[in-house]
Amino acid sequence: MQKLENTIYSSLVPENKKWWAYLLMGCLFIFIGLWIFITPIASFLSLSLFFSLALIVLGIFEMIFSIKIIREAKNWGGFFARGLFDVIIGGVLLFNPFFTTNLLPYLLAAWIMFRSVRAILFAYRLKTYGIKQWYRNLIFGTITFVFGLMIIIYLILGGHSIAYAVAVAFMTLGFFNFSKAHQLNKLNKQDKSD
Repeated sequence: MQKLENTIYSSLVPENKKWWAYLLMGCLFIFIGLWIFITPIASFLSLSLFFSLALIVLGIFEMIFSIKIIREAKNWGGFFARGLFDVIIGGVLLFNPFFTTNLLPYLLAAWIMFRSVRAILFAYRLKTYGIKQWYRNLIFGTITFVFGLMIIIYLILGGHSIAYAVAVAFMTLGFFNFSKAHQLNKLNKQDKSD
């Protein structure tokens, strides 16, 4: 059991030093969600360009982060691969605007569901490590996944409220990132006091 705890701890240590990055991402996701709520049609049209650029920027940050934690974490390759994937997808979307606007709802749904699964997995990592409020991340991840599914269902049914499902999904991702930042900050303070 001690080895399992050390493995989980070593996978969280590099992240808890960068808790503030999750706080910033939470602010960004909530801002995007509110923006989509306020201007659903205009924001959805410009969201294709923004989504492409955001994927590239997030991917670059994740790759830089992975390079900085090579010595501290065994799972740095996963961070790098996710970042590279985001950069490649963002680049393809950026240079194919017609393709992007037609497939944006599907891409957003897939990206949102991917992020929600990561949130759920993070919750279980926290539970294994003994963090008491791990369930918040599970709730945020599950809600986000449901709204990702709703985006696909609205597309199939021809619903016009897809923008609102996207907005709620972004806001829930923002709240997840706030929760993750809070919990990683607590781990960081605990790590410094030990």
